[in-house]
Amino acid sequence: MLGQLRTQTQKITLRIGQALAFIPLSPNQFTLLAIPLAATAAYFISRQEYGTGLLFVLLTFLMDGLDGSFAQARNQKTIYGNYLDAMTDRAAETIIFLGLALQSPFWALAAYGGNMLVSYAKPRVGLVIETDNHDWPAIGERADRAIILCATLVAAAFIPTLNGISVIEAGLMLLTLVTFIGLIQRMQYARTLIKKAETEGKILSYLRK
Repeated sequence: MLGQLRTQTQKITLRIGQALAFIPLSPNQFTLLAIPLAATAAYFISRQEYGTGLLFVLLTFLMDGLDGSFAQARNQKTIYGNYLDAMTDRAAETIIFLGLALQSPFWALAAYGGNMLVSYAKPRVGLVIETDNHDWPAIGERADRAIILCATLVAAAFIPTLNGISVIEAGLMLLTLVTFIGLIQRMQYARTLIKKAETEGKILSYLRK
C-alpha cells in the first residue's frame, strides 16, 4: 500500500542520488553497501541495542531507495543492476531477520516466512503471464514491512517489554499477520490477472495448450 507513494518521492531520491554521484563507486557496488549495513544492524539487534540497530536498518533501507537514483544520476542504469537490487534487498532482509531470530526464534521465522512469501507472490506471476511491475492492491509491501520493523525497534529501544510481553515479539507477530494477509490478497489478485490473461491470450508460451 505505502509502496504506491514511491512515485511521489522519486524527485527527492533523484536529487539525493545526484548529490551522491561523486562517490567513486559503481552503481552495483553502491547497491551492495546494503549488505554490510544490514549485518551491522543484525549485530546490534542481537545484542538488544535496538536504537543503534534501528539506525543501521534505516541506512540499509536508504541504500535501497537511493541506488537506482545513484545509477540514474551517473547514467549507468542497467538491467542487471535492477536484478541485483532486488536480490540485495532480499539478502539484506534475511540478514536483519537473523539478528531478530536471536531474540525471538519462532516469531522471527514466522515473520521471515511471511516476508519472503509476500515478496515472491508478485514476481512468480511473471512466470505464468505477461505482466509488469505495477503496484498491486495489497498490504505487506516492502515499505509497509519496513515501517512495522522500524516502529518495533523504536518501541523496543525505550520499552523492551510491556506487561511481560516482549515488544520485539509483538512487532514480529504483527509483521507475520500483515504479510500473510498481504499474501492472500496478492494470490487473489494474481488469480484475477491470470484469468484476464487467459482470455487475452497472454499466457506464456510454454504454458499454452
